[in-house]
Amino acid sequence: MVDGESERLLGAHMVGEYASEIIQNITLAMKLGVTNKDLDTSIGIHPSITEEVFSL
Repeated sequence: MVDGESERLLGAHMVGEYASEIIQNITLAMKLGVTNKDLDTSIGIHPSITEEVFSL
C-alpha cells in the first residue's frame, strides 16, 4: 500500500511460505520512508524470494 501523495510505502499484506521473510524487509523499508519510486529503481538480489518485492 502506497500513499497517493507522498508515494511512501504504508504497508503490505502477504500470504505464503516465505511471507515473513518478505514482510520483514517491507517493515524496514517502511521505517526508512521508502517510496514506490525507490522500490522501482532498486535491484533485487537473485535468487531470493524477497526480489519479488521489487517487481510489485
